[in-house]
Formats: sequence, C-alpha cells, structure tokens
Amino acid sequence: KNPGISKKDEIQKKRKKQGAVAEDGPGELTAEEAAEQAAAMRSQIHLFWGNMLFERSQVEFKLGVGDWRKNLDAAIERFKLAGASEADISMVLKNHSSNAGVAEPDEKKAASVDSEKISDDEVKHLVES
Repeated sequence: KNPGISKKDEIQKKRKKQGAVAEDGPGELTAEEAAEQAAAMRSQIHLFWGNMLFERSQVEFKLGVGDWRKNLDAAIERFKLAGASEADISMVLKNHSSNAGVAEPDEKKAASVDSEKISDDEVKHLVES
C-alpha cells in the first residue's frame, strides 16, 4: 500500500483493475467497499474527536479550569477506537501540557502543575487500560 494514496483512491484503483468503473464515472460500490469506507470514516471521526478532546484538556490544564483529566481520558478512548497504536498514544500523553515545564514564574501555579503532572506509570496504565 502507498501511504500517500487515500482510501477512496485506493478503492477506485482496485475497481479500475477489475473493470468495474465505466468511462463516464464511478459505478456502484460493492458491499465490501462500502464497509471499508464506513470503517475508515469511523476511524477518522474517532481520531478527530480524540484530537479535539486532547486539545481541550490542554487548554483546561493551562487555564487551571475544568476537569482536564476527564477530557484527556476521553481522548485516549477515542484514539483507541480509531485504532491508534499504544506507542502513538503514549507519545501523545507525554506531549501533553501537564508534562511540560512551567513557563510561568507564579510559584503557586508551578506547585499545582507539578502535582498534577502525568507520571510514566500513569501513561503506561492509561495506554494499557
């Protein structure tokens, strides 16, 4: 498979080889092709939803509002549903704002941020669960 080719292009290429596409445009999808497209779309939806929840958790963490961990946990679930690998999920968790150094000099905020930091053990547990 060529990673630069979209799923739709891949299916059309496969159908051309089988002679299923008329010169005037694409024909009807087979049940298998429709199922493949639906699965790919579901995966993309879960991935985009997970990204949105992840970004929201980062903003909430930085602002110190809301339950950012709840959104981070929900994002992890969406990434798993999208079929993301454990290595990818682990890398995303390590890149979360809660693991970054504190850029603000406010000592109270720095202390609370350090206490909320995600440990490596928590990352491993979140990925495996």
